[in-house]
Amino acid sequence: MIWLVLATVVSGITRRFDAGCFFLSLILVVAARRRSKACLLLAGLSVVGALWSHVRVERVRADQRRFQEAFFAGGIELSGRVCDFPATSRWGVSFPFATRVDGRPLRILLRTRRFSIDYGDSLYVLARSVKSRSDRSEFLLAQGLAGIARAVRINRTTGEQSVRGAFWKVHRYARTELSRTLGTAAAVPAALLIGEKAAISEADRNAFRRLGISHLLALSGMHLAILVAITSLLGLMSARVRQTGSFFAATTYVATAGAIPSLQRAYVMFAFLVAARVLQRPVDLGGTLVRAALLMILARPYSLYSVGLQLSFAAMAAVAIALKIMPARNAAGLARITRFGIYVGSGLGVSTVVQLLVLPIQLHYFGETSVVGPLATVLGIPLVATLLTATAGFVSLSAVTAFDHATAAFGWLVGVSGRLVAAGAHFAPETVSPGLPDPLLFYAGAAVLLFFRKRLIALGAGGALIAMSFLT
Repeated sequence: MIWLVLATVVSGITRRFDAGCFFLSLILVVAARRRSKACLLLAGLSVVGALWSHVRVERVRADQRRFQEAFFAGGIELSGRVCDFPATSRWGVSFPFATRVDGRPLRILLRTRRFSIDYGDSLYVLARSVKSRSDRSEFLLAQGLAGIARAVRINRTTGEQSVRGAFWKVHRYARTELSRTLGTAAAVPAALLIGEKAAISEADRNAFRRLGISHLLALSGMHLAILVAITSLLGLMSARVRQTGSFFAATTYVATAGAIPSLQRAYVMFAFLVAARVLQRPVDLGGTLVRAALLMILARPYSLYSVGLQLSFAAMAAVAIALKIMPARNAAGLARITRFGIYVGSGLGVSTVVQLLVLPIQLHYFGETSVVGPLATVLGIPLVATLLTATAGFVSLSAVTAFDHATAAFGWLVGVSGRLVAAGAHFAPETVSPGLPDPLLFYAGAAVLLFFRKRLIALGAGGALIAMSFLT
């Protein structure tokens, strides 16, 4: 089933649904488990998901053409509603805006320098189209947006209260409190807690990119797992009560962060895993990943074009593969330094497998990769976990009382974390740009390298296929 996800990801990086690759993976899955009714049902749902995705994506492309025609003559007046959480940056605020053009519904990304915009507000705006780079069209497609416009004039009416509006208030409070306390240094903690990355400085972006740990800033399963772990440690009751509390905390966190595809993928997987535990069913990580992929595609078909979602699914599939092929090691009874070495070695192995399997997607979108990425990820996860825990604790504490010592300690931790990342980036080698490999040849080589039992033959044949993928 994991290969179904990888085939879906490969078809995604070609910027279209590659029906041949996708349906071939379905045939392989069904052939491997031809007696499984669940597998046949999964195959049928995958076909429906592929067709539904094609229809919805073509509809968004048509909306993009209508947007260009509507704004061709200049600015136009629009009325509509803020349909998702506004995000701040150094130049202002941007937010998805649901409106109508020529009587048909349209969702666009609207930018303004007015910081008082809230989720759910009804707006009447004079908007002008923003000329964007060609690669932005795929970003807009992944969000289901028709285009980008700048608001020249805004008349605002406060929107109706809703359940999601209450989560927006928590989101806005966290952002405001971090900015008030840390100033410009709040960009990284805000990205880790609520997913707002637009305010991160170029120097910090380059440092994370050079170390190959930019993915640690994107909200995903790691951040959700940290939150669930904290909730579980705080619970002193039965296992079922802890699971219920963790699920409630995860739901609250995902709703507060907003519509982030990679975090939603993690939440769907977490919900499946909790349901399996409660119903006392066996936990199948690969099957859970595939079910989450199908659910995401059916719910938001255009999200397959999201870079974050593609990397998130590929990384999770790589983790599942790494856990399956790596031998289990029991560290009980060993010395602490030996146990630490086993944990670091296992983490480095998993990180290397993840780096290998996401490499084509990374090169396709960014054109470069870091040679120290696996090691930097192993060392960076504890740092990010510490900073995320401290950020969540500080925001929660500030909502109750003002504590100067906690504020000073949190500011010190953020400063030290920033200096550690900057120092690591200073000594790290430059990123490399080997070119874009052929995805099918690359993943065929990776499969031989990871699954063939005779290691010398696997290294030779797998390495040759991967090298050929860069030469075609």
